[in-house]
Amino acid sequence: MIDLSRYFLVLFMNQSISKQEFRAFVDDFLKKLAIQNTGGLYNEMLNSTIAAYETFFGTINNLDVKAAIQKSRTASMNLVMQAFITSVQSSGLVIEGLFKNKPELEEFFPLGRNEFNQATLENVETLMKRLATSTATHRTKVGDAIAKEFEVYPDLFKEARGVQLTEIARVSDIRQEAKDARLELATLMTKNVLQIAMNNIGNPDAAKLFFNQSLLEDKGISAVEDTPPTPPSVS
Repeated sequence: MIDLSRYFLVLFMNQSISKQEFRAFVDDFLKKLAIQNTGGLYNEMLNSTIAAYETFFGTINNLDVKAAIQKSRTASMNLVMQAFITSVQSSGLVIEGLFKNKPELEEFFPLGRNEFNQATLENVETLMKRLATSTATHRTKVGDAIAKEFEVYPDLFKEARGVQLTEIARVSDIRQEAKDARLELATLMTKNVLQIAMNNIGNPDAAKLFFNQSLLEDKGISAVEDTPPTPPSVS
């Protein structure tokens, strides 16, 4: 029995097909289509596919760039956290010595300095604000140097964290755009397959003139560069 429903599926959305494989396949298709476009029969198909191709892989490139930026912003935020913990490890010893056996010490380290060594993304800003406040309150005792050292951390972290969250949101948005763009290109390529098949009913060998299915397999794809090839133009 022939399963006619298979012709209603959107092809090329299988997760086993990587974006590199899909890129190589579509690029090869565009070149073959340009060769077979005698008399301008496939002008509209070429134009629409090139547009969808550039949208998808342009979005992918943008996603890669934004992901790299996000990684950099996260690293910057982590550096602020680590610098704060290092300050606590060094200047915290001085503070402990100044307030040893005094109740004021709890304003700085109610759970001991080890609490700061175990700081997390969720509580580090609170810890920074606590030391900024307590060192400011006892500036005369701890000295200007230590007070100034800790007063900068809340704003530094807030700024670094804010920038990181902004980049995370941007990456999330672009990732969704990439998914939508891939579906659009996959749907269009499915229509192309069906249209070309309609133009060549009874001649299955014609498929080789337009499509190289081996490019959708894992073998040999490592040779495909990440930079998208320039698709052929339509005269």
